[in-house]
Amino acid sequence: MHMCLVTRSSSNDRHCNPQHPYYDENDNVPQLTETTLDICKSDGLSQANITAFDLDQDPFGGPFSFKLQEKEKGKWKIDPTQGYTTKLVKERTVHSGEYDLVLKVSGLQGEEAVYNLSVIVCNCVDITKPNCRIRKAKGSG
Repeated sequence: MHMCLVTRSSSNDRHCNPQHPYYDENDNVPQLTETTLDICKSDGLSQANITAFDLDQDPFGGPFSFKLQEKEKGKWKIDPTQGYTTKLVKERTVHSGEYDLVLKVSGLQGEEAVYNLSVIVCNCVDITKPNCRIRKAKGSG
C-alpha cells in the first residue's frame, strides 16, 4: 500500500507529492490485547480467548500464528494456531493454580514477539465468566 507524502506550499496549501510515496513498513511486532487470563476449572476442557493485533497495515499484520513452548504439550494447547483470535485450551491434567506460559506470536511477514502469559485456573461460580483474580484479591485481604 502506498500513499502520497503531503507537503505544504508557501501559501500553506496542502499538496500530494507522488514523487515521494509513503510506504507502510513492517516495523511493528504483533501485540496481545491481554497477557493475564482466568480459566475456570472443569471436568472437561476449559479455554480463554487470546487476541492479537499489529499496528502495521496490510500486508504486514495478521492473520497471526500462535505457538506455545513445547514443554506445554499435554497441559495446554492453542486452537486454532492461526487467526486474529485463538483459544488457550486447558487440558484435564491442569489443576487450579497460577501458571506462567510463553507464547510466540508471528505476523504474515515473519515479525514475531514472545509473550509471558499469566494464567490462573480456579473453580468458578459461572464458567462463562471466569473471575479467578477477583476471587483471589478478596481472599487475600
